[in-house]
Amino acid sequence: MSDHKFGARFRHGVGTEFALWAPDHRRVELLLLPPAGEPWRLNMVPQADGFFALTVADAVPGWRYQYIVDGEGPYPDPASRRQANDVHDPSEIVDPEFHWSDQEWRAPLWSSAVIYELHVGTFTPEGSFLGVISRLDHLCDLGVSAIELMPVADFPGERNWGYDGTFLFAPDAAYGRPEELKQLVDACHSRGVAVILDVVYNHFGPDGNYMWPICRHFFDTGLRTPWGAAINIAHPVVRDFFCENARFWIDEYHFDGLRFDAVQALDENHRSPFLSEVRKAARAAAPDRSLFLVLENPANQSEFLRDSGDGAFDAQWNDDFHHALHSLVTNEQHGIFQDYPIPEASLERILRHGFSQQGEYSDYRRCNVGTPTDGINLDHFVNYIQSHDMVGNRALGERLHQLTGWETYRTIVAFHLFLPGITMLFMGDEFCAATPFLFFTDHNRELGERVRKGRIGQHSSNPEWRDRANWGRIPHPQKQSTFLASKIDWDDVDRNRHVFDLYKQLLSLRAKFLPLLDRRQESISVQREGRLFCMTLRDHRGREVIACIANFEAIEHRLPDRFHPDRWQQIFATEPSSTAGVPPISCQWLRQVDSGS
Repeated sequence: MSDHKFGARFRHGVGTEFALWAPDHRRVELLLLPPAGEPWRLNMVPQADGFFALTVADAVPGWRYQYIVDGEGPYPDPASRRQANDVHDPSEIVDPEFHWSDQEWRAPLWSSAVIYELHVGTFTPEGSFLGVISRLDHLCDLGVSAIELMPVADFPGERNWGYDGTFLFAPDAAYGRPEELKQLVDACHSRGVAVILDVVYNHFGPDGNYMWPICRHFFDTGLRTPWGAAINIAHPVVRDFFCENARFWIDEYHFDGLRFDAVQALDENHRSPFLSEVRKAARAAAPDRSLFLVLENPANQSEFLRDSGDGAFDAQWNDDFHHALHSLVTNEQHGIFQDYPIPEASLERILRHGFSQQGEYSDYRRCNVGTPTDGINLDHFVNYIQSHDMVGNRALGERLHQLTGWETYRTIVAFHLFLPGITMLFMGDEFCAATPFLFFTDHNRELGERVRKGRIGQHSSNPEWRDRANWGRIPHPQKQSTFLASKIDWDDVDRNRHVFDLYKQLLSLRAKFLPLLDRRQESISVQREGRLFCMTLRDHRGREVIACIANFEAIEHRLPDRFHPDRWQQIFATEPSSTAGVPPISCQWLRQVDSGS
């Protein structure tokens, strides 16, 4: 990376170049820790804009190091590339060189992507980057075109969802060495699978945040967030830090995309220019590659998806789709679901226009949410029926099939996989994993107890958890047993082979028909009668190609006249159906007989 400004960078024939931004301090010392012998204590050279730098020819990969600022410390490097012994210990010099075999790699067509979100620590028994490689054949057989890794930036302890990361350039040592993460990306590319990384730029974790004592300019103490003082994204060097981080993952690790966590939590006065800079920096790291840059933004700010000459993000996670569908099939109306009092009506709007909330008042958030999506293609919305948040933020981590039953679940799956937006699955969806996905941490005792109480408070909107007598049923996030209970049981694949086969069949049909379709909003036709949804999708010549009829009611409906068997051929059905009826709790896909497809 030519414009390296942060952290320690080893270069063959040069040594290691150390750089630290510490504008609050007059003196910075580098404490080098060779594998053998005495530590070296070296004065760093002041640079412009509050930086300190030093090149040490003898410092090589494997050496550890720390910083002493105005006599305080020693502290690890906030831009460390590896924390071998967790967040409070010295940083490690890493050799960035890797023998890649993906020179001919080309990412899939993102508008037709099938994304699979996974947590490295619980996806396999090994809980490692190499463990994920062992399951890639399963994902390829399923029909996945991209995996999305929940954050891997170094976090405190041995287990975490990843959103408490404090060293944003360092893959957590619990998952493996940096070169093993590169092995994973290389192995995915060799199988035709892209890799997206979830990055967190809205806060640092509360434990191991050494940016605070080294550089308080990094934070805006006048602006509070749920995690403490806000990141000072108004400062140009702070923006440079995150721009370099985005380039780093794409350039050095060959990631094919980034998912930016909870951007609504960024300082609203500087959010748009900050995200624009980060987006441009990411694309500049791989100008000849097709990247996928996606936002999590419950504020539904559709303007980030519009290219006004300055570029745009490729997609946003569509929370509205999950919330409306979940409320429809479970009848839950507490918490986030209270904004969907008539979920079938919300879902109809989502099918037509992407978001349900486009400026209306949110009872849950107590403010107006969203902006109009007029003119935005439906393939800019990532639709999912489960995600780490939507499973893991339930007190018991239940999965959707455990809340609905099989008939409803397979109807949901067929309905979801038909939609013209981008499809995302959460690990275990495809075989109805019996294991929950719970919230787990490995903080120090005091912080861990605060986190536990905070999580209980978050469940208070659910009537089931208002009674203190029930709190003992909620798995303690600090216990290792909570983490271990969340690990995928791969025997479920064989036990639920029918579920895997359902997903595989539908994804194969999706791959056949989706590239033919026009994903503009005006190219989808949606008719609804109660909880019966009929959708047709058109090709680029305006011809209706494929249709879906999903019945979420426990009664049979008459087959709409327009889907007469003379014109439409059934290509999939969850339940056998007559020529005149739509069975209760069912979904079928049809193709136009004369569509030429």
